[in-house]
Amino acid sequence: MDNLQVHTYEKLNLRNFEAKNNNSIFIHGVLYCFVASENEINPDVCDEVVQVVMPPEIGNQIVKISYIPSWNCIFIATIAHLTTYTIAGGQFTTTPYQESNSSIVQTAWNPNQSILIVINAAGIISGYNYKPLLEFADDQQFRNFTTGSLHDVAPNSIYLGWGARNTQFKGSMRQEESKRAIPLPPSAPIVSWRGNGELFVVNYWKDSRRFLKVFDCNIVPLFESEPFNTLFAATTFKAQGNFIACAATDGTHNKIVVFEKNCQVKSSFFVVESRGLIIDVQYHGTQHVLAVHSQHFMNNFVNIYLYSNDVWYLKQQLLFPLRDEEDFLRFQWINEMHSTSFKFSILTSQTVYVYEYILDTFGLHNDLIGVINGPTVLFTDFSKIMPPPMSSHSITFERPVNTLVFYPAVNVYGFFLCDGRVIYYQYHGEKFHSYDGALLANEKSTLNTMSSYEKVCNGTLYKIYLNTHQELIVCGRKLASHILSVHMHDNYLLFISIYAESSKLFCMRFTPENISNFQMENTFSRNVEQGAKIICVTKQDDIILVMPRGNFETITSRLISIDTIEHLLSRDEWDAAVTQIKHQKLNWNLLIDLNMHRFNDHVSDFIAAAIRAKVLSIVVSEMSTENCLITLYEEWTKHGTILTTSVLYDDVKELTKADVFRSILNKLVQLNPVQHLISIVILQLKHYSVKATLKTILQVFASNDMVSTKAALAEVRRHREMAVIIKAAYTLYDLDFLKLVYSISPKDPKIYLPEIEKLRAMDEIDLRFTMSLQGREFKNATRYLIRSSTKSDSFVIDFIRKYGTQYAAYHDVVPNHERFELVTLLYADYLGMKAQHNEAGLILERAGLKAAALVRYKIGRNWRKVVSLLNALEMQAVKKKETLTSLAQDLANHKQFDDAALVYEHYCSDHKAAIQLLIEANMFERALCVAQKYNSNYLIETAIQPRLKKYREELYDRMMELDKNFKEYTARLLTLRKQKYEKLISSTSVNVFGFEFDDTDLQSDDNISEYASIVSASSMATSSSRNSRSSTISSRNRRKLERKKINLRPGSVYEDIALIRQLYLLAMDLPSLCQEIRAFSFSLVDDNYEFTKKLRDDFATIYFAVRDAIPRIWSNIFLHAEPSGDPADIAVIGNRDEMDKQFLTPPQLEKLSNWHW
Repeated sequence: MDNLQVHTYEKLNLRNFEAKNNNSIFIHGVLYCFVASENEINPDVCDEVVQVVMPPEIGNQIVKISYIPSWNCIFIATIAHLTTYTIAGGQFTTTPYQESNSSIVQTAWNPNQSILIVINAAGIISGYNYKPLLEFADDQQFRNFTTGSLHDVAPNSIYLGWGARNTQFKGSMRQEESKRAIPLPPSAPIVSWRGNGELFVVNYWKDSRRFLKVFDCNIVPLFESEPFNTLFAATTFKAQGNFIACAATDGTHNKIVVFEKNCQVKSSFFVVESRGLIIDVQYHGTQHVLAVHSQHFMNNFVNIYLYSNDVWYLKQQLLFPLRDEEDFLRFQWINEMHSTSFKFSILTSQTVYVYEYILDTFGLHNDLIGVINGPTVLFTDFSKIMPPPMSSHSITFERPVNTLVFYPAVNVYGFFLCDGRVIYYQYHGEKFHSYDGALLANEKSTLNTMSSYEKVCNGTLYKIYLNTHQELIVCGRKLASHILSVHMHDNYLLFISIYAESSKLFCMRFTPENISNFQMENTFSRNVEQGAKIICVTKQDDIILVMPRGNFETITSRLISIDTIEHLLSRDEWDAAVTQIKHQKLNWNLLIDLNMHRFNDHVSDFIAAAIRAKVLSIVVSEMSTENCLITLYEEWTKHGTILTTSVLYDDVKELTKADVFRSILNKLVQLNPVQHLISIVILQLKHYSVKATLKTILQVFASNDMVSTKAALAEVRRHREMAVIIKAAYTLYDLDFLKLVYSISPKDPKIYLPEIEKLRAMDEIDLRFTMSLQGREFKNATRYLIRSSTKSDSFVIDFIRKYGTQYAAYHDVVPNHERFELVTLLYADYLGMKAQHNEAGLILERAGLKAAALVRYKIGRNWRKVVSLLNALEMQAVKKKETLTSLAQDLANHKQFDDAALVYEHYCSDHKAAIQLLIEANMFERALCVAQKYNSNYLIETAIQPRLKKYREELYDRMMELDKNFKEYTARLLTLRKQKYEKLISSTSVNVFGFEFDDTDLQSDDNISEYASIVSASSMATSSSRNSRSSTISSRNRRKLERKKINLRPGSVYEDIALIRQLYLLAMDLPSLCQEIRAFSFSLVDDNYEFTKKLRDDFATIYFAVRDAIPRIWSNIFLHAEPSGDPADIAVIGNRDEMDKQFLTPPQLEKLSNWHW
């Protein structure tokens, strides 16, 4: 709840300008003006007062005088004339009132000063448009556009219901007629406009009673009130909304009656502090604030009320005693569009007072917030639950309280009354005690409002305040704008701002670095309701907000909350940390994620604190392997960690969350596994398995603690499906426990009890096999199956193949088991299906199944093992050669030419086949060695040399073709870029996506408009046709687009990136070509030397040419591709965004010397 705090105060003495007669106007900075003792107040105080003498024809019977800011003139209404005085020209212009048979009694301008309402003594209402003289052809300043009357009948309002009119609903509060009429003096009608200028209300006297009547701007009556005996003349229409406030009395006390625009009573409240006759009431232009002026004997009172929670609170009472030499003339709001402040002016015959108030809250250090309501101050302790409008404490004084001050060192409050007295109370032991103000001589007081703070940081005093322009100022520097409220809590600065079209709460650690480097977008923030303000931050780090409707809302800032948790844990205050997380509803993983090693070292402290807080089960249920500082609280991590006094864990072993969970589990088991069974169950369910959980419960079941066992099973059932629990129970091989698990399931006992009895009749091996199978643990079932004497080999084979448990069977069976060979063959077949033939051969060989191993090694082309096993099996020579020849052919087919030639030469004794294979593989050096080894010169002359000559020619042709293509594509790419550049600089420029292009080129040139045809075609298609063919067309277009990207046809859409792609591939062919040339160089026969030298020299030339061309193709402009309007850059970048990532960077060619050239 806001209070009103005086922000600035100005006073101007008018004593020397008192009028001597009624023929002078005193203009104070053209904003204040008055004639003798009749005055009108308007916006600001200026420095100069000018006296203007009025012409005699105006007369001295002045009805109204006011300043018209829209036209910068003074308006004067007498009983028979309408007069204006232009400030700039210093000229009076008078217009006679047309209704000369009746005198003017009231005038009122609409809010934008375009319409003047004039009411005469006969009740006639005239509407005038006002324009300066030069804008009217007939030289009329005031042109009458409509006329009405106070006596015009308003149409009957339509109410809800079907009964008689006097029984229908007429608003939230019925008008109450006084039992006796209270005589009130008649007065001139009072007119008040609504802020938008569409409606105005008239409070007028008729038949010894007052009435309200609402008109539109064309003076058409809309609504009329019923007679109100005790209504005063003071009336005000709320600028925003439909409320009309009027002064009234019940004969003893004054009150304010609030009408709706249909003139039905909305509500009323007594203004006991407004003594005497209420002279005037005024709504503020933008705030729900009401000012009431009353006069009682020798004193004038101005009371300011603030509306919240359906209650009008008295926030200020200004007292002005009457003196012979000074009269209280008038008060008025200065309607500035500030949401947190407003100005209020009071004019006496000698002085102008201007008060600037701020809507503020007394945010005191001990969570105790004071709310002023006249002579009563309500205190709310926000550390407790206290819904508005209730309060924790209240103090009532003789006179209204205007201001509160706080002395934090002694916890004393100072209450400033409206009559100037100050009364002190000390808050101690949750009670208020009277305090001697003389003891505060050396104490420093502070208002501690939302608008002003002082903070010492690193020895420097920082002054933080919110100015009236809603700007946050820190040490004279504007930190942020559009601020609704600001609050300082410990070492954190919080403020609410309208940012990015939403209302946000910002929070920052108050450090010199953060202040100097402040940026709104990098500051921790969260959304809040529009118009919310900060009241206080409690000791539990709860941020209390007051909403525009007056209700409170409690929120938190994760930045403050997590910092607090870190500080508490660093001081080993685990109880406080657990309590704080519970209160703030934070994620419990914070305890671990803030420092995993610290938590692991204090598992016992955590468990003890969680047990005392009664949250152990909740905590372990929320623990997750994810780091909440990365997932949930990433914003906190972005703003940096805080320095704490915790132990640094730099040189410690690596730790995972699984290790931490294991530590918690072990500690719970050590303490009391039965007492903490539920927590153990939750932890195991979340981070281990249902089987592990049931195994723990089974141990408790074995101790005959049925209560704990059933409670634990109930907890498991809450987290897992019953089918999953039953499957896991089967794998524990305990039939009694299985029966108990079944008993908590919805399954019929007539079904599961016979099954259990059937299991009891089995032997141990078959029992475990059957229960493992029911539990869907096929690996365990296989381990028992291979040991079963009641199951046949065919059943075992089918079972293992069906469930794919060959690995489990092989690694569980012992070599001397009767089914070892069977399991080995099954596992070898399984490895063979996975193409792991060498591994299959190895296990077969170990099992002594050499023939089967030979087959696997041969399929795996392991020729060494094949040769070894052939020797061990003592196979016939012919069969052995056939096997090796087949193996050599298989090796050659898989391009293992070295191994194939070796098998032919050494194990098949066929060096001719080896030489022929090497020639076909272009391995001439090796072929020459084999031929020379066996003196096969005829093979060198007839087979090797002819193939060598043909190969060198093919090699040279390939090299020259690469050189030719690379040069051709490079030249075409550079030419294409040049053409694009010339096209761009010669065209009529239009801007597209930040670049300048020619409009016609964008439609016709494929090299610039890469999607021209696609877009034009798709834009002609209807929505239904696009939807029906979207899938087919999209896949077809993707394939078409990919083909376009590699199309080298001149003029194609993506020719530039197709050329770059091809140049990349050609450059990457150089290393393999180099290796072929190098291998060829070692096969020097006859004239090969000279040709080889030429081949090497030409290749070096091509290599250096390609290396020099790469920087021109992949230039810096192309590599960085920064946005630019330069045509030269655009021509180079081209369709770069459509390229594959591989081709965006240039090919990396090693130095020629690195290729062992």
